[in-house]
Amino acid sequence: MAEQAEEQLTEFDSPVLQMRLDAKRQHLLWTLLNDSDILQENQLLVHHLMTRDLVAVEPNTKREEMIALMDENRTHHLLVCRNRDQLLGVVSDRDLSGRPGKTAEDIMTSPPFTVAADSPLNPAVAYLINKNISCLPVLDDGRLCGVITRTDLILTLQCTIQSWMQAVQHVREDLPNADELSAITKAIDNHLVDQQTRQLASFVDMRIDASTGLGSRRGLEEVLDMLLAAKNRHRTQFSLAIITIEQIEEVRNVYGDDIAERVIKTMAEKIQQLSRKNDFVSRYQYNAFAVVLTQTGLDEAHTFCDRTREQASWCDSELGIEITPKVVAVDAWAGEKPTTLLARAEAELVDSEEPLCTAG
Repeated sequence: MAEQAEEQLTEFDSPVLQMRLDAKRQHLLWTLLNDSDILQENQLLVHHLMTRDLVAVEPNTKREEMIALMDENRTHHLLVCRNRDQLLGVVSDRDLSGRPGKTAEDIMTSPPFTVAADSPLNPAVAYLINKNISCLPVLDDGRLCGVITRTDLILTLQCTIQSWMQAVQHVREDLPNADELSAITKAIDNHLVDQQTRQLASFVDMRIDASTGLGSRRGLEEVLDMLLAAKNRHRTQFSLAIITIEQIEEVRNVYGDDIAERVIKTMAEKIQQLSRKNDFVSRYQYNAFAVVLTQTGLDEAHTFCDRTREQASWCDSELGIEITPKVVAVDAWAGEKPTTLLARAEAELVDSEEPLCTAG
């Protein structure tokens, strides 16, 4: 397991692909932290885990094109489809190296093993391992909607370990049997004797905000560093949005820390729902969030700001609290550092009297 984990974590050397992994890890952990029944009652389903960003080819795609696609996307498999969602077969890197043929239709495994989107995860994982296949296409009503890979299994392991550890930390001090719980936690930790597994658990912990399940400040800076490096090499574009809750100090003073924390978690959930799966959402400061908008220019960022300002506002009638976020966005400049980009966004936030988006 350790060797497989190490292989999967090191194969994605592309900053954009690593960004997608971070975003997916974040989304999965957010799902687990906000719905405890998923883990407690073993309700983790295939659609919670599957990758929706698919690399698909037509049946007449040539061998040379498939090799180039696998290298470009750092993947071990391609899905052979007609009209993007009619699955015909799967071509793995092993198929390309060991089977004759000139096109995807000649080389592919057909019919491929598949799984339904609403299937329980455990049988799907067992199937993936027992059949020794690199991917398991996911169908919804007969149409291709995703895929499960070994990398997805590693991400699930990371997030499951982290959500369990956080749950234990939250409840142990309030329970009369706290000592017993501590012993259980220690026993679990002792069973994680595999060094790679320990690294996986701490890898998630450093990049996730424990309260909201969003990315941490450290995770944000690492993502910005990757994307700025990619921008310098490949001229890829992205924007950074900062969202703040200006009223949070007033809420704390009037209602206390618990209510303020509830407001922050509510805002975090709204921002997560408004963001795309390939965007990276983090808790930037106590009352501020940052959203890295991948492959997004300033016009699209402006649209995101307007939508967030409108849809992330709400009124808590029970407490009489009206929350309206302040949102600004800047586009990334080639050659700048993460700290410079963040400083520009912060300066725009301070100077802006009204919510707006501005060019960098």
